[in-house]
Amino acid sequence: MMIISMWMSISRGLWDSSSI
Repeated sequence: MMIISMWMSISRGLWDSSSI
């Protein structure tokens, strides 16, 4: 399940960027 881990990392990065 490497795809899920990658998706979670990207999603978290996007959220952090949007939070700013």
